[in-house]
Amino acid sequence: MTEPGPKRRRIARVAAACFVAQSSVGGAPRAEPIDLSASTVIQSTLQAPVQHYRIHATQGDLVTTTLEAGWPSGMLSVAPDVAGAKAFDRSRLRGEPRRAVLAFSAPADGSYILTVTGPPAAVGLPLSLRMNASSEPPIGPPAAAAGSYALLVGIDDYPGDNVDLRGPTVDVELLNRVLVENFGFPRANVLVLRDKAVTRDRLIRAFRDHLSRAGPDGIALFYYSGHGIQVDEGDVAAVGSLDPEDAGGADEALLLSDGSVVVDDELAALGAGLPAAQYVMILDSCFSGGSSLAAGDEYMASKGVKGVMLEFPYRMPSVYVSAPADSRRSAVDGDLRPGTPDVFIAASGTEEFAWTRLSGWADRRETRPASYFTFFLVEELAKKESADQPIDVVVGRARESTIRAVGQEIPASQTPAIDGPARGEKTKSVLKGGR
Repeated sequence: MTEPGPKRRRIARVAAACFVAQSSVGGAPRAEPIDLSASTVIQSTLQAPVQHYRIHATQGDLVTTTLEAGWPSGMLSVAPDVAGAKAFDRSRLRGEPRRAVLAFSAPADGSYILTVTGPPAAVGLPLSLRMNASSEPPIGPPAAAAGSYALLVGIDDYPGDNVDLRGPTVDVELLNRVLVENFGFPRANVLVLRDKAVTRDRLIRAFRDHLSRAGPDGIALFYYSGHGIQVDEGDVAAVGSLDPEDAGGADEALLLSDGSVVVDDELAALGAGLPAAQYVMILDSCFSGGSSLAAGDEYMASKGVKGVMLEFPYRMPSVYVSAPADSRRSAVDGDLRPGTPDVFIAASGTEEFAWTRLSGWADRRETRPASYFTFFLVEELAKKESADQPIDVVVGRARESTIRAVGQEIPASQTPAIDGPARGEKTKSVLKGGR
């Protein structure tokens, strides 16, 4: 396969027009449209309690809008520019100065309405509105060398206000550091995707464009920290009869930053397409153990919410990823399904939540919020003696620390687990390729 060249980041132009909603307060006339390009800042005032801006974006553009307001309470929201359309993302004013940040991946070419709201008493007070849009961020840096490749995904920022997380973007930083410093991953071979960069299309392309570079003598590692959800499967399974959830009618899925999902069957199909000699998957999310990727009877779980708990509609795929017919990573002796990782590590059980520690880890020189399991896993991997120990022993220590800490501090049950045919091999064999 021809290795794809590096993709160049392009800054897209965003055209915008501002108009004021007619209201009972002031009855202000509609303003003349204001055309803007990316990174332009509007310095204005709130002319009515509901004020609208029109922006134009191309499908896949990452549009980020930052509102700084001179009033204490209000909201910034976005909706398709269609009569009666409901907002699909929103952000409330917080902090000091009062700020709301809204970021979304444009689901289609066209125009969108940004709405700024405030109380009647805020009319006439100052506001600052900055809009940026970028298209096609790099899916992977230029390859430094053949061998170990990692794709690390962390999502804190989700649509709406009620399911944002604190910790996953720190998790990927911690794991990145230990992979590079302790297991020799070239920095250029570790791709980190955070927050709004994690759309369905980009995640799938990152698997195919980046992890596939590992080659038949290399290691491919996929890590995800964010929400896991349980969704109705119906008749849309990508792997069909090999999926243990078929009879139960439910699938586990990774919830991405734009409200789209990647179901467990698709993770298996993406894994089946990797040519790497060793494939490692780590999921720190709720219900991750139920992702039906395990080789034996013990499944593991993913940070998650039930779909009905979301204040925004998650989007199931219209076309599902399927495994290539000539996959090197196919079923073995009828025990492993296509795409089964050589080592599969999950942060929680099939009906358990995975937790983050919001107070940080000052007692261990890390003051930022991070996920319990990822923090303890990284701590164990960083120990010099861990390289020559079986990886299931190393994960077992992180498991015990997680069980104890979550049980005492939440309190709740969180039971990490490890599976896969290489789970008994030395950690350096799994993560470094050394025997």
